[in-house]
Amino acid sequence: MSFTIEEKVELVLLRSDGYLSYNEVSDVFHEKHPNRPKPTASAIQKIIQTFISTGSVMKQKHQRPVWSEADEINVLAAFSHNPRTSIRVVATNSGISK
Repeated sequence: MSFTIEEKVELVLLRSDGYLSYNEVSDVFHEKHPNRPKPTASAIQKIIQTFISTGSVMKQKHQRPVWSEADEINVLAAFSHNPRTSIRVVATNSGISK
């Protein structure tokens, strides 16, 4: 089930009072938005946990390096060997994008 950012924020705010259970939050949300699918308690719990752990309701993108440390060393070595080499040539020779 996919919710907009605004809907996720609304779910967090409904739960933030601490008086409503996940099922009650689901019921209140469904009453306010009858044309939207009723969120399950587990979906609300995941949204709340994401908010607690990251401070945001948005999905976190996976952080991974664009290139490895070995690639970085090879690029630096290429420029130290010939400082006048173009970025495009080094990128092509090393197999990474510029």
